[in-house]
Amino acid sequence: MDKKKTFLILDHELYNAEAHSLVTEFAQGKGFEVTYRRYFPHFTPDDMDNGVVMIYAGRMPSTPGARMSSKELGPLKEYVLGGGVLVLCHGGVARQLSREHERYLFNCLLEELDAPIRINKDIVVDHEHGLAYSLTPSTYLKKASRVEPAPDSPIAEGLHTLAGSSQSSLMVGKNACVLLQTPPTAECNHRRAEETGIIMHVRGPGVFKTAAAAPVGKGYVVVISRGLMNNPLFTGFVADKALGEPELFPGNYMLVKNITEYIADIATGVADKNYFTSHEVDEMPENIKFDFEVNDEDLPEKAPLHTTDDIPHTDEDTPFSKWVYENKIKGGYVCFYDKPQDDNGRYMAEMMQKCGFNTAFLSTNCKIITNPNTTQEEKEELFEIYRKQTRLLPELGYKCFIGSYYPYTDLYDMNKDKYSKLIDAAGNEYNTPSPLDIQYWKDSVFKEAEEIARLSLTAPGITGIFWDMEMYRFPGLQIQEGHGMENECFLKYVEAEKDYLGKEMVDAALALEIKERYAWLRDNGLLKRYYTVLEGFAKRIGEEIRTIIRDINPNMELALYNPYISSNWFYRGMVSGLSTRERPIVLITYDLNGLSQKKNAALSGSYFYAVGGMLLNCMEIHEWERALPQVAMNNDGYWIFPVEILQENRQQHESGDFTYKGSKEDNYRELKKANDRITQLLLTEKIKKKYM
Repeated sequence: MDKKKTFLILDHELYNAEAHSLVTEFAQGKGFEVTYRRYFPHFTPDDMDNGVVMIYAGRMPSTPGARMSSKELGPLKEYVLGGGVLVLCHGGVARQLSREHERYLFNCLLEELDAPIRINKDIVVDHEHGLAYSLTPSTYLKKASRVEPAPDSPIAEGLHTLAGSSQSSLMVGKNACVLLQTPPTAECNHRRAEETGIIMHVRGPGVFKTAAAAPVGKGYVVVISRGLMNNPLFTGFVADKALGEPELFPGNYMLVKNITEYIADIATGVADKNYFTSHEVDEMPENIKFDFEVNDEDLPEKAPLHTTDDIPHTDEDTPFSKWVYENKIKGGYVCFYDKPQDDNGRYMAEMMQKCGFNTAFLSTNCKIITNPNTTQEEKEELFEIYRKQTRLLPELGYKCFIGSYYPYTDLYDMNKDKYSKLIDAAGNEYNTPSPLDIQYWKDSVFKEAEEIARLSLTAPGITGIFWDMEMYRFPGLQIQEGHGMENECFLKYVEAEKDYLGKEMVDAALALEIKERYAWLRDNGLLKRYYTVLEGFAKRIGEEIRTIIRDINPNMELALYNPYISSNWFYRGMVSGLSTRERPIVLITYDLNGLSQKKNAALSGSYFYAVGGMLLNCMEIHEWERALPQVAMNNDGYWIFPVEILQENRQQHESGDFTYKGSKEDNYRELKKANDRITQLLLTEKIKKKYM
């Protein structure tokens, strides 16, 4: 079958199109039509005529959502042997079994094709150039290569500085081209099943192959980490995605350009399919599967159409917005200010003054507020602590947000029979409530919102309230697309859409087992509608929280922490509900370039001040003066974590190894230099706007 000049992108993470915008841009530049089929990421016999098919691995089986099916392997084999170009974008498997399902099926396909490439069951690390758990670089300003072109690589042009991503090493045999490799300082944490269990073995240091390509039959196979093929602007913290922005990471930007154009040239016969590089030939390893069930569901012959066409769906110059734009948010996340020691408040004010900070995000003890057995006297005792800790801030012009976590694990653990459980696409239950469990919201967030709003009336040091939305006991730390199949979500959808669905489909939906719901939605072209409707319910929850707070204190600002600016239905709905055009919320994330994402977010009704985060253990002290202003000027400010390690003799943070060496005086001095630099940059911008 002749192939069309088309790219078909299938992503089992179900990410929004922004993640693949660079591939789309560069493929279109080569004359290809690009289709990103977000809500049906499966290959069908109807897709055989595409010139290029790209498959991005999901998080199966550790956080099931969209799942590749073993029934796709036969059509994919036929596709490649018949002249198609297949790009397998794998991910690292360092944590739990994340991406192990697709790694196993990818290898099954490569074995069936007799392709000379296999994806190892390991994670590449580089202790010299990156964090210990991945090739994620040690600073946001890259100074050295973490992955690099292999000798004579056909995609090498312009690739000087590449930020690595979470990825496995590859075994590459004869008649294949190695595209990328690691520096010689890299090691591999190799996972191997033995009689005593799953054991981690370290290989290296040495050079490891991380991307390769090979001709198979009339077609071609390319294997590369999905993190390297995502838009580098897409996110900043999660280790399995590329980091940064083109100005900071020209190598990553050029990599996507070079490999997309290389793939396009292969598909059109411009590039030599038999272009090989000399390399040490590897033996193909046995494709060992860990203890998980492979998805073998049948799929339609043709992908259904997913639409939301008929589902119905303004920044005022407030004092707070004016303050943000004139000063930038410069602050930190503080975890220990729910203790009665009075010197904590003085320390915080002193630290902010000496460092040049202007904002603090204080994580509080919500157990007392949400515990139904707490007396009013106990609450008042806690609130008096908060009044004392924040009383010095207003006269210094500082802002303080006070809040806690969602979900509150203690409240949930005490009342499991009362609340729901989150369920994923495979029917697995999780020890956390459904995001649409209204009773849980009423007992936790609604209750805390009301109490802190009332507290703020007698505590002028409290500017606003925030919630940490990272789910620390939950695989993947975030609710993903593919979660939300429990009754609290599914039955709400069926009721909301009953007129659209009609009686026959409503009856069919209600008769489904929970584990059948996801596939039913997908195969009937309803998945996009489903998440759009659920997003609307999440928005209503956000609106109710906003109403509760502003009815008590109209001047109170709202904030959320999320690891990245998410396109997921739940988080997008929450931000949309909490915010208005006139009153954006403060959204603290680890995204490096939040300003670039605000416009697209506003189109869907989400308004926020983007505040980019920095982990202090990711850089040396002398790098702060350059790194922090970079993040601040590409956002509405920055925040650091954990602030506690700035204290002398506090080198270990309770949430992990954030060991940092440096005296308190040195820390304060370097942070002050960074914040003074931000002030200078803002002044320069102001002068330019006025006189140029």
